[in-house]
Amino acid sequence: MDFVNGELVINEAEVIDIFKSALTKLYKNDEFLIQHDAHEQTIANRLAMYLRENFLFAEENGLRIDVEYNRDGGGRDIKQNKSQIKIRPDIILHERGSKENNYKNDIIYCEIKKDLQRNQTDIKKIKEQMKQRKYKFGIYIYLIKIYEAQFNIYTVRDEEIISRSYKFDHQTRKLGELNNG
Repeated sequence: MDFVNGELVINEAEVIDIFKSALTKLYKNDEFLIQHDAHEQTIANRLAMYLRENFLFAEENGLRIDVEYNRDGGGRDIKQNKSQIKIRPDIILHERGSKENNYKNDIIYCEIKKDLQRNQTDIKKIKEQMKQRKYKFGIYIYLIKIYEAQFNIYTVRDEEIISRSYKFDHQTRKLGELNNG
């Protein structure tokens, strides 16, 4: 991870390692929240706190981890998708006011769902925002349960958004790929 010409350069492996580290801390320090079915916004906030620890370098260079962030550009612009639906990503790593900078430092767009069902609306939002605001990575974390959490990472390759799926095992603290064949 580095800054080149005012832009954060980070690769997929680094993003995966950072999310693995944050999930490890979440399960170690906040297992109570998961065991007692705390609201996903509570879990997202704690996860964002652990993600921030890994992005202090980025923060020193003007990027921020935000939770439920609903602004686009300066002033009072509300973040909306192409259908003019208001959006609030669960967690993002971005430069606040990046609309004025052609979204060059919109890095990670993350949605979280605790249940097993893959929420197609959230997945659509991730992909849409990757195209519209040029997020470099999309993360969809789901099935946040006592023993595991699963997530997809979305990246752009040859102008196409592709995904890879992973399972984080709480007990072993290991991350394994899921059917990415």
